[in-house]
Amino acid sequence: MTSVGRSGPPRYGGRAGYGFFYVLLRCGGVVPAYLMLALVVPYYLLVRGSARRSAAPYLRRRFPADGRLRRGCRALRYFYNFGQALLDQAAIGMLGKDKVELDFPQWRQALDAFESGKGVVLVNSHVGLWQAVMGGMGCYSGKLRYYFQSEPGGASDVYYKLAGHLDNVTLVSPDAFLGGVVELANALLRGDCVGVSGDRPGGGKTIHASFLGAPAAFPVLPYHLALSAEAHLFMVVALRVGKLKYRMELVDLRSGVNLEGLSKPEAVAALLGRYVRELEAIVEARPYDWFNFFDFWGIRA
Repeated sequence: MTSVGRSGPPRYGGRAGYGFFYVLLRCGGVVPAYLMLALVVPYYLLVRGSARRSAAPYLRRRFPADGRLRRGCRALRYFYNFGQALLDQAAIGMLGKDKVELDFPQWRQALDAFESGKGVVLVNSHVGLWQAVMGGMGCYSGKLRYYFQSEPGGASDVYYKLAGHLDNVTLVSPDAFLGGVVELANALLRGDCVGVSGDRPGGGKTIHASFLGAPAAFPVLPYHLALSAEAHLFMVVALRVGKLKYRMELVDLRSGVNLEGLSKPEAVAALLGRYVRELEAIVEARPYDWFNFFDFWGIRA
């Protein structure tokens, strides 16, 4: 096991650690890997102080009345859920996306938007397993562009492996020309679909919104893109409901938001506010499934 960075998620294992869990997955499936994870997480949390520190800002906000012992117990469950998501992610990359059972009851609504020709912005969140969203959109016949920063040698490498199995998926890095924004905007104007994180600033422009009782910095890029291209705007999450089983949920962020007469900054703030309310509702209902591992409330806009 390796330590956790102060502003990043836990890195579950170096080369040997990853290799060990991959062998378990390859030979026995996810159940033996889940069992081994249950043995590893307590040691990891007790010995690696950086792991506790990475989760502390969120757990303090979500459970303000907890004492140290109770928060420690919550941290165990929180990291175990995160580890399960990583193992599911590895299973997708190693064994294929068909190993994940994905229920998407709002697929028809998504398909209608995709086929409208207006372009679609999907606001992803670090809830459950958002890579499953990528797989769930794989049967869409148009072009998909997902915007995120890969970590060489990290868990996000699996995104690239998964994308390699999906002919219509292109991954756009913030390190691309002009931050990749021009490529995303042009894709929307052609009627394609782009996915952008709604809960990771990533160095781009942010504005503050109240989240779990305190101001937190949220990126504005997805809302600027949707407004500029007059595109559909959806929040989409993939919630874990069982062993390699996920349920995708879609929220139309324009629904119920009156943008008439608003300036563009005001419209961005209104749409972002709708997203923040939806994310907060998920976090209230499923507190161990939002994988935030940095001080979300300590970032300046």
